[in-house]
Amino acid sequence: TTTITISAPETENYFAAETKYTLTVVPAWVAASLPFTFDGGKSSIAPENGIKQSGLGDDYSSSPKLRFDNTGDVLFVRINETADTVAYTIKGNGFSGGTFDVLQSADGIDYSLLASYKTLPTTATKETKTPASDARYFQFVYTAKSTGNVALGAIRISKSQSTAIGNATAETPAVKSIEN
Repeated sequence: TTTITISAPETENYFAAETKYTLTVVPAWVAASLPFTFDGGKSSIAPENGIKQSGLGDDYSSSPKLRFDNTGDVLFVRINETADTVAYTIKGNGFSGGTFDVLQSADGIDYSLLASYKTLPTTATKETKTPASDARYFQFVYTAKSTGNVALGAIRISKSQSTAIGNATAETPAVKSIEN
């Protein structure tokens, strides 16, 4: 993000003027189609599959494999359509006094909280959250570390399976009267 300032000095014919514009460049990576699933390790993360990371540690040997060691470690996921659920498996390994957040965004710039953890289970636990209807970007981030690590895996972002019926018409039901 940068701010561009355009200014013109005052002259005998014109007042001084200044305008500022903020330019934000969002890193491009391919948006994943739904349902999106990922239960691999760090080496399986690829921007061309809608997922990227920064700072993750060496994988755990079993799921959940992704290892968040330090403040600022983050996993990014980008999707291309409306999701109904965001599910994942999470586990704390000696996690205490820190914060781990799951964030959502419509534009990849302004994020809001989907979930926040100040305590974590010590065994792998499945969590399911309902994102905002315009959410297309998600971050799983170790927001503040005190002690311990976070394991994350079995990520699934999906939409409900509904079928639209086009050009359907209802017929008038047959009625038969029976008299006594």
